[in-house]
Amino acid sequence: MNFLHDFKHYPFRFHPIYKEFLWGGEHIKACFQREAVPNGKVAESWEVVDHENEVSLIANGFFSGKSLHDIVASQPEGIFGVATHPLDRFGRFPLILKYIDADGMVPVQVHPQVQKTWIVVEAAPESVMYLGFNRHYSQADVVAAIQEGRIESLLHRIQPKVGDCYLIEPGTVHSLGNEILVAEVQQTGDNFLPLPIEQALQAINYQQEAVFPQKPSPTGYRDCKRLVMSDELMLNRWSFGETAVWASDNRCHIWSVLQGSVTAIFHLGRRGTPESFSGRQSDPILMECLKPGDTLLVPGACRSIQWTNDGDATVILLDAYV
Repeated sequence: MNFLHDFKHYPFRFHPIYKEFLWGGEHIKACFQREAVPNGKVAESWEVVDHENEVSLIANGFFSGKSLHDIVASQPEGIFGVATHPLDRFGRFPLILKYIDADGMVPVQVHPQVQKTWIVVEAAPESVMYLGFNRHYSQADVVAAIQEGRIESLLHRIQPKVGDCYLIEPGTVHSLGNEILVAEVQQTGDNFLPLPIEQALQAINYQQEAVFPQKPSPTGYRDCKRLVMSDELMLNRWSFGETAVWASDNRCHIWSVLQGSVTAIFHLGRRGTPESFSGRQSDPILMECLKPGDTLLVPGACRSIQWTNDGDATVILLDAYV
C-alpha cells in the first residue's frame, strides 16, 4: 500500500519558489546542495507560502501539483487537526517559511501588521543586522536621516551569530546583509513589497528600541527549546545527536532542517506513540530522508515522528506552528 496515495493527510513537501534580487547570494545553493536553482543572485527561497502573490505547490504524493491553498481550504480538519483552524481572514494558511540569502545589504524596511522571526543559519564576521532604533527618534529625525542617506546610523546594529533568533514585531525597522543566511518565519500578512516612503513612515514604531536575541526556554522535550511564543506563532528548535521523538499535539507543524541529515518516520494513524514506545501494533508509517533546507508541512492528523541522525553533525530542526 502506498500511503502517500491512500492516506490523504501525509507530510507535504513543496517546490521551493526562488526570488532573485541584486543583494542575493549563493548560500542557498551551496549550503542546501540544491541543483535546480537559478543561476542569478538567489535572494530568497520560499518553502511554505499561501498568499495572493505566491502559493506553494505540493511536490509529493496524492496531492502532487495541488496548491497549499486548495488543500487547507478543502480539508481544514485533516490539516489542522482538532485545533481551531487558524486561517487568516482571507482563508489562507497563516504562516510563511522562507530562507533569505543576503550577500549584499537588504534595503531597510518595515511592515505594519506582520510579526516575523529571523533564525541565523550561516554568518560571516562581516555579517550585520539592523533591528530597531539605537534610541528614541522622532519622525522628523528619521526623515532627515533618510534624506541624508544615513538611516543606518539611527538603527541598532547587530553582529549576528549562528543560532541566534530574533523576534521582529510589526513596526520594527529592520535590515540585514553582508554574507548571511537566515530562516524567516512570519505571519502571512497582506503585503510583501517594500512600502512607499510615506506609508513606511506611518508604519514605523518610533518607540521600538534595540531588538536582542530570544532567550531559549525549556519545553516538555529534552531535545527541544522554545524560541518564540506569541499569539501569532510558536517557534521551537530541536537539537540532538542520535534520535528524538515528537508526539502530536493535534496541530499542523512546519519542520525545516537547519543542520545535519536526518531520517523521519511519521506515524499517520490514530495512535499517538510509535510501536517501540507503546507496545502496540504500529500505525501506518511514512519515511522521509531530509537534508539541510528541506522543509515539510506535517498535518495535525500525523500522530508522531521518530527522528534519526544519519550523519556525524548534530541535527538541528526548526519547528513552527500556531
